[in-house]
Amino acid sequence: MIGSLGKTYRRVVVVCGWTLLSAGMVSASSPILAAEIGTWRSVQIAQVGPPVKLAPIAPGSSGPYASDPISDPNSTSESDPISGDQERPGTGTRVEVDSLSAVDSDSVGLLDESQGGFGVNLWEGTDRALVERLLPGLPPVVRSRFERDLMVRLLLSRATAPKGKSNGKGLLALRIERLSALGDMKSAVGLLRVSLGGVENEQLARAEIEGLFFQNDNSGACAKVRGLIGRHKGLYWQQANAFCLALAGEHAKSAMIADVLRERETDVGPEFFALVDALAGDKGARVESLNKPNGLHISMMRAANLKLPADIVQSHRPAVLRAVALSPNAALEIRLDAAERAMMIGALSPRELGELYRAVRFAPKQLDNPVAAAAKIWGPMGRALLLRDAESRRQPTATAEALRQIWELGREKGGRDILLRASLPVLRSIDPAPELVWFAKDAASGLFLAGEIERAMAWYALAEQQSDANVEAKAATIALWPLVMLVDHDTDKWDMERLNAWWDLLKSNSVDVAKSRALMMFSLFESLGRSISPEMWASLVGVTPVVNGDTPDAAMRFALRHASESKRVGETVLMSLLTLGDKSIADANPLTITTVITALRRVGLEAEARALALEAAIGAGL
Repeated sequence: MIGSLGKTYRRVVVVCGWTLLSAGMVSASSPILAAEIGTWRSVQIAQVGPPVKLAPIAPGSSGPYASDPISDPNSTSESDPISGDQERPGTGTRVEVDSLSAVDSDSVGLLDESQGGFGVNLWEGTDRALVERLLPGLPPVVRSRFERDLMVRLLLSRATAPKGKSNGKGLLALRIERLSALGDMKSAVGLLRVSLGGVENEQLARAEIEGLFFQNDNSGACAKVRGLIGRHKGLYWQQANAFCLALAGEHAKSAMIADVLRERETDVGPEFFALVDALAGDKGARVESLNKPNGLHISMMRAANLKLPADIVQSHRPAVLRAVALSPNAALEIRLDAAERAMMIGALSPRELGELYRAVRFAPKQLDNPVAAAAKIWGPMGRALLLRDAESRRQPTATAEALRQIWELGREKGGRDILLRASLPVLRSIDPAPELVWFAKDAASGLFLAGEIERAMAWYALAEQQSDANVEAKAATIALWPLVMLVDHDTDKWDMERLNAWWDLLKSNSVDVAKSRALMMFSLFESLGRSISPEMWASLVGVTPVVNGDTPDAAMRFALRHASESKRVGETVLMSLLTLGDKSIADANPLTITTVITALRRVGLEAEARALALEAAIGAGL
């Protein structure tokens, strides 16, 4: 429900607008009203009112989490710990905008091969119409780190566009659409800016403006709106124009646009009119529901200093969840909920979630016994308390003990995956040491999950060195060895005796768990060229393990095989992503995973194939 002073308030503002515009004699019912108002004079864009400060939710707290609140995480300055800057997969550096010398906008990109792109011949041998038909099927919500990274690299690669007749929409528009759906607004805007003709294309122009609004760049978005309002006149543009006029202090003109748009209130939505009133100073304006917001809505809410309603996290859109997590005008509980969701689908980093966790204040009693207190308030607040406790430890041994304890509590109470990812910055701070060999398996598994291969291998090396004299180290070496074999190319290290030792260890679990995990691991090994003996395969016959996920679509499976055998890299990557779909890798069928691994290896993407195998193994509980 939207509450405001209603039509009476708006009429007062509109009357003032008529006075200001009387010389122009513009009719309020004129269809060109908004375009006429869009002829702006040069003004300075400014946010209405100061940013809403993040308030603590509980008094009487102390320590680093209490003393380091997030005052305005929407800032995009270099010094801001939550700036929204994200590293590009495979590069470790921020994206640098770089365009092709070719004139085809469908060929531009932000990543060349040195930056993690797939190369200019990515689409060689693939029909353009096929790519345009398949790209929209890429899932917008991706829970797999591997899958998201692969998808972003595919969409951002600088590559000659495939040959053939277009279906009409164009590859550039489809790529930007998928990046926006993933919540990677910075890359979407960057891709637009190196393209040609984006201004003329209404869809692309709107995507750029939405991307800027989602990044809280009101000045940049409004500059674009000001330049394009005469060219594009749909409902979205008129709403954006009204907002930008309000930011510039032109409230009468903004209200006049709103008054004209009221004839289309059902199409526009009541929240827009309440926000125009709020920006003009109506203290009674409220937006109590906003479950399908766009970037414009979120920017208007922030500029008007209106609290985001609780149902906004129902959106599930990565860009929305990220924006809510970084919005100072949302309750901390809502921000934490959105932040954890965003991190699990790759729209927010563990570092950024940690910054938000530090804004939570706890009572002294909770700080004295954090594990017990967290169990009572389990959820985002409880996990924030646990991570605070782990970060506060001064000795590596104490930190490792805290991490093992909170991961175990996460397994018991739920949310272990969130804790594993959120605690990565803390885990990185612990170096392998002989006195920590008991922690080697936990540390290596967490680092493997995050793709930190070198750090994980250092913990495995520690366990292996201590395995002759230490029982825990020996068990860790046996448990971690299969994961090491997934990432290690050295065929000489393949040891059937070690495989048998791991299989014996695995049998200590229930029959169903042991068989399911063995089926996944044996399948992964075979797909990577490491042979499993017929006797070991035979040991799984006659027992029906629990197998997750559906088998891959037959047509897609054969098409993927044909594409990979023909060395069509882009087509292979695209079909691999579609085969994996939007489910967690942990829920995938072994046949699905091995089909994709085999295809990726055929086109030379060995590192990517091994990364998928590693994520699948850890997801299966190995």
